[in-house]
Amino acid sequence: MNSHVIILLIIMLFMLFSGDVSAQHNLGVHIDNIHSQQGKLYLGLFDTDVHFPHAGKERTALTMELDGIQNTAYIVFSNLPPGKYALAVYQDINGDNKCNTNAIGYPKEPFGFSNNIRPVLSAPSFSKTAVHLDMDTQIRIKLIK
Repeated sequence: MNSHVIILLIIMLFMLFSGDVSAQHNLGVHIDNIHSQQGKLYLGLFDTDVHFPHAGKERTALTMELDGIQNTAYIVFSNLPPGKYALAVYQDINGDNKCNTNAIGYPKEPFGFSNNIRPVLSAPSFSKTAVHLDMDTQIRIKLIK
């Protein structure tokens, strides 16, 4: 075989196995300030602002449900493509599978968002809560009660 062909094959193999085209990353989420060991934690991971932050299996990129919680929790979303992601979390203390709110729409159960954005008059935007994922990343969310 010609040495140029061998070099070309080596370069092609290197590009095939080292390319970043299909890179997948992990998003580790530490959740702090869990007030009660009752209920479950529900997490909605969004990759677009459509429906954010109102989670539901048909609305999010991924959802997770965590039972048997303690004072802190750690969850990993694995094999995510590079991009922007926002996370909405709530603790369903009364077990009715929804985040209960008061008359003006403020959650009555513990909740939180990526970047620890604390809502004032309305839910935060996707852009304010979004985390850019271009490598394995760890974030921390402190629940608000």
